[in-house]
Amino acid sequence: MNKKQTNHFLIGGWAVNKNNPYTKITNTDLPHDVIFRITNIEMADGKVAEFKIFKNDEAITTFLQEGSSILVEAKSLHIEQINNVNMSFGTWEVISEPNLDFLSTDWFIPQPSFNKKVLISSFQKNTDFVLSFNRTSNGCNNGELLIYIDGKPIKNSTTNLKFIENSSLLGSGKLIEVEVKGNCNVNSGFRGNIKIKK
Repeated sequence: MNKKQTNHFLIGGWAVNKNNPYTKITNTDLPHDVIFRITNIEMADGKVAEFKIFKNDEAITTFLQEGSSILVEAKSLHIEQINNVNMSFGTWEVISEPNLDFLSTDWFIPQPSFNKKVLISSFQKNTDFVLSFNRTSNGCNNGELLIYIDGKPIKNSTTNLKFIENSSLLGSGKLIEVEVKGNCNVNSGFRGNIKIKK
C-alpha cells in the first residue's frame, strides 16, 4: 500500500486483475460478524468494475466504482472481479471493532529468492495476523505472492491463490511463509509487512 494507513490492526489492501480476479480478505472465519468497509481506490483502465462479494460464502453482485465504498457485515470475506477490467485495487477495514494496538515489521524478498518459500513469522501458538504485499514501483512488475500458513498454501476453490500487489490477508497461524513470483531488476525485490496484535 503506497499511502500511510491509520494506526489500526484490522486494515489492509486488496487487488485483482484479469489474470487474478479473485482474492481473500480473511483466511478463516472471525469469531463473530464484524462490519467491513470495502473501498475501491483505483481502476487501471477506467471501466466500470463489477464484483462478487462473498460474505460468509454468500455471493452478492455489485458495482464498486473508483473512490466509493460499501459496508459488509460478515465473519469471512472474499472479492471476485467478474468483468474484464485490467486491474482494481483498494482497501478493507473492520470499522465495528475498536482500534487495536499492534506490532509490525517489514519484509523484503530480493530476486534471487523468488520461487522459493521464505519465512515471514514463526510463533509458539496460533497468532492472528495481517500480512500485506505492498505495491512496488522500483524496478519490479507482475508480482504475485503465494501465502503458506502452517505449511499449507492459501487456495481458491481448486488452486493456490495468487495475491497481487496491494493485497492483504487477515489470518491466523503459527508459521507464515510466502513465495514471490515476478520480474525485477538486479538488486530489486518485492516488499510487504506483517502485523500482529500486542
